[in-house]
Amino acid sequence: MNSSLIKNLRAAYPILNRYTYLNVANHGLLSQAVINERIHILHQLRDEGSKFTNISSNLIDACRKRLSQFLDSHIDYTAFVPNFSQAFIHVLHTLDKESKFLLIEDDYPSLNDAVRQRGFITQYVTVDNEIEQKILEAFREEAPDFFCFSMVQYISGIQLNNEFIKQLKLEFPDTVFIADLTQYVGCEEFRFRESGIDIIIASCYKWLHAGDGIGFISIQPDSYSKVSSHLNQLINTRQDNRSLMIQQFEPGHVDLLAISSLNLALKEVEKIGIQNIELRHKTLSKNVFQEFKQRKLLDPSVMHRESHSGIFNINGDELLYQKLLDSNIITSLRGPGIRVSFCYLNTLEELRHLLQVLDK
Repeated sequence: MNSSLIKNLRAAYPILNRYTYLNVANHGLLSQAVINERIHILHQLRDEGSKFTNISSNLIDACRKRLSQFLDSHIDYTAFVPNFSQAFIHVLHTLDKESKFLLIEDDYPSLNDAVRQRGFITQYVTVDNEIEQKILEAFREEAPDFFCFSMVQYISGIQLNNEFIKQLKLEFPDTVFIADLTQYVGCEEFRFRESGIDIIIASCYKWLHAGDGIGFISIQPDSYSKVSSHLNQLINTRQDNRSLMIQQFEPGHVDLLAISSLNLALKEVEKIGIQNIELRHKTLSKNVFQEFKQRKLLDPSVMHRESHSGIFNINGDELLYQKLLDSNIITSLRGPGIRVSFCYLNTLEELRHLLQVLDK
């Protein structure tokens, strides 16, 4: 992307005129277009009432089609949910209590805590520069029934290798892979059918910049019966033309404001091109990685990785966090340090601004 295009894209997000926003891992940006779309939907609800909601399925169907094309998922096995946590808990309720789980230590609390609180048999692997090898060793020691993980770790930013996941699934086809894509989806191209993952779930308010209250779950058709066969008996399909899977995760009315926002956000990604977003994201992340590595700001578990996401946890405390905030740089206190996260809308100038404050 050239500088003029980035400038035009950034103009849609008013917050970027005020701050160096390095906190998408906490909350994505809201464009003026998304705000306008939400207002438009509210006006239609106000002025048309049920006349509008009676045809709202057109919007829902259009967004589901756009989402499934973006994910390369089966449209009849892709449902809207309010967020990752609710959908994941719903899945866990369908599983045998004697199931064995493999988790990653210090993974997203809504993932690890949900499994732990329900008393499943659980094993953990630690996060370091050899995380893939440790996962493989855990599988070979005793293959779990379910492997649940975030594609990108929310504290460290370590991203699991896509090819590793594919090969692991080939070696252990009976294990069900459930991935949290919340800190990943929207950063690079992803093809669900080829991924080796059985179930993907994500909230869309971060890297897709779609606003609050919208997420998705998608299940590989061949994997569906492994997690929800008994629930199908509770659904009367004669009253609903939607697939059984969609009925399970969209049992009542849906949030039209949230779905319209996601639809608009996906249109924006289509317009820019996910390959272009990925290239810029990786190029910017590589620059950030090199600068932080040179300053010895990163944990050794990250320093020796061949590639990394746009999330970095740097050495620092609350005093540094406040210093950054005083310089209009928005970050988060997470884990052992300060988490900064760069998206494709950030610039090298903003990186330089951050480094100048850090170097003082």
